[in-house]
Amino acid sequence: MAGNEADGLWHLTVYIGFVAVTSLLLAAAAAERRRQLIEVVENEKRLRAVVADQPDLICRFEPGGRLTFVNAAFCQFHAKEEKNCSVRIFPDAG
Repeated sequence: MAGNEADGLWHLTVYIGFVAVTSLLLAAAAAERRRQLIEVVENEKRLRAVVADQPDLICRFEPGGRLTFVNAAFCQFHAKEEKNCSVRIFPDAG
């Protein structure tokens, strides 16, 4: 019976070790994902700042001509406020 108890303890130790290692690996993966997400958000903020401050007209639009993004220079060129800047580039399209 002592052998069975020793085997049981050994299996329990292996199981606990496996669970602990798995938990550590999952925690490390979650931390890395969080770090990458923070990095992406920071890069996006920098890119938006560059595009917003760019003196060139920058816009992104759908095939039908609806704008999905414009920078401040684009709005100023079309004499519109940024919050109301919904100029159709190609009004006949779509």
